[in-house]
Amino acid sequence: MSVNVIDVTPQGTPQVETGKFLSTITQAVQMFGRRAAGEPGSRYDSATGYVGGADVIDQWRRYSDSMMDRAMAERGIEPGPWIWQARADAIQRENRRRVRMGLPQLRQDAVALKGGHGGRIETYNHVHKRIWEEKRQPLNAMRLFPIDTGVPVGARQHTAIRELGTGNAEIHQGGNAIPRVDVGLVDETFETAYVIASVGRNFFEALSTDYAGWRRYEAALRLARRVVDEKINEISWKGAREKKLYGILNYPSLAKQNMAVDFTDTPDPKAVLRALQDLVNTPKIQSGARFKPNRLAVSVRIHAFLHTRKHEINGGTDTTIAEFFLRTNGAGITAIEECQELDGIGPNGEDGILAYRDELDTMGNCIMQPTTVMPVHQSGPLDQITVVWAGTGGFVCGDVGNCILGFARAV
Repeated sequence: MSVNVIDVTPQGTPQVETGKFLSTITQAVQMFGRRAAGEPGSRYDSATGYVGGADVIDQWRRYSDSMMDRAMAERGIEPGPWIWQARADAIQRENRRRVRMGLPQLRQDAVALKGGHGGRIETYNHVHKRIWEEKRQPLNAMRLFPIDTGVPVGARQHTAIRELGTGNAEIHQGGNAIPRVDVGLVDETFETAYVIASVGRNFFEALSTDYAGWRRYEAALRLARRVVDEKINEISWKGAREKKLYGILNYPSLAKQNMAVDFTDTPDPKAVLRALQDLVNTPKIQSGARFKPNRLAVSVRIHAFLHTRKHEINGGTDTTIAEFFLRTNGAGITAIEECQELDGIGPNGEDGILAYRDELDTMGNCIMQPTTVMPVHQSGPLDQITVVWAGTGGFVCGDVGNCILGFARAV
């Protein structure tokens, strides 16, 4: 008679090999299933002296464990935790059977199951109460640049108006026409956009995660706020061309300059210092002292380089390039900010060096609405959605002449 095997292993996990399964059952019965009719522990259908006893599989398991222990000992292999778990389960099953039959129970340290224990393996596993959250990069746009909150929520566009004057004064001589001056207005229109993310919550799923002590909804809500903040930060730096939004790095009239030297150990440190000083002084020189940056932001690589390389190669003091620059730049820059957003932004993968003036007249990061959580609303009988959103109008730079972006190779 053939044996039918129905494999109900969940999809996505390895299926049972039917042949090996039947072979194992056959060996277990042949080794431990022969009992005479009426022998204690024999089954009522064991008159043939075959398939007797309710503990055939448990005896086979113990025998297999002992053989495996011996084989592993011969190879110098230490049994893993799963071995002890299997033994503990075997003890519990055997004791349940013995209770039903009125037989004495096995001790938890039974010699037949050497090394076993009387509890589940989870009993001996300490689970830390703290759940470590994923670490994400810092967001620097909101920290470094002035925020413009003047555009209200609902505006689809916002327009900046610039006043331009023409004409000049002259020395008057008899008969000469009196010179005239005039002013005109130039408009520049910008788009707006809303950044959104949502968190779904099912009633029964919430019951399960809350029971487990994992506040999944709160964690997902924190993540939603974070991804919205990350997108606002990205727009603040790089803009969003498809939405006609400008960031500081792609602002149309921002001055850009390729650095004359690489920020590596190859050139003389003094050459690197001069190149950095020339960059931050370019707006002042080109504008006749009308424009002057007072802040400096650099990539992570350039920041590390400037703060770890000495200003003098031979002799001198231990002053780094950064320290010497901050004392002598002449533009009033007192700190060099580290920004991973400036890593590899150049046309050929160069790192960025941004000199700017942190005044709203120079630049404004237009934030119509900071990241906000909307009230929860029902999306179904047992489902809820929470929307997190923010509104942005990108960057508006009035006196963009105070800013300059340099590109430099760095290690």
